[in-house]
Amino acid sequence: WKAKTPGAFSTDKPDMKFGIPLMDDMSVKKLLLHIAPTVRKSFVVTELKANLTADERKAFLKKFAGPSFKKVAKVVVGEPTADYKAKVQQLMIEEKKEKTLAERKKKAAEAVRARLLEERRKKVASMKQKKEGEEEEPKEERDIDSVEDVADVGGGVPLFKDF
Repeated sequence: WKAKTPGAFSTDKPDMKFGIPLMDDMSVKKLLLHIAPTVRKSFVVTELKANLTADERKAFLKKFAGPSFKKVAKVVVGEPTADYKAKVQQLMIEEKKEKTLAERKKKAAEAVRARLLEERRKKVASMKQKKEGEEEEPKEERDIDSVEDVADVGGGVPLFKDF
């Protein structure tokens, strides 16, 4: 969403130039940092460098001083446990199964739709052939002067039926 400029981009503290003045000058962040300690909710601070350096961590934790806040820091480094790997693998397999099942349902629905469409085309084609077959029957030409009753030229068929 944004072009990277060499040396100015950090995943720990990303460049906050969104084109929105309140976001660009960090006033929203400052406001949230002042309101957050009074709300007494759980917060996750994901600034890695600031959390690992003692001075910055202490300065930030002073804002959340009080008995209502529990401060927990966890650093996870290294190879995950076998249980965690198995759980993640199981979740990935379940997600893959759901995706495959959804694709199968979609293909089956598409096949049914295609079959019904083909049946409809065949029916329309047969109706068209039947109609053309009826129209191709030779029509006997009648002289209007020789017909006595225009409403019945024979068999109860009116003269103006084919007009």
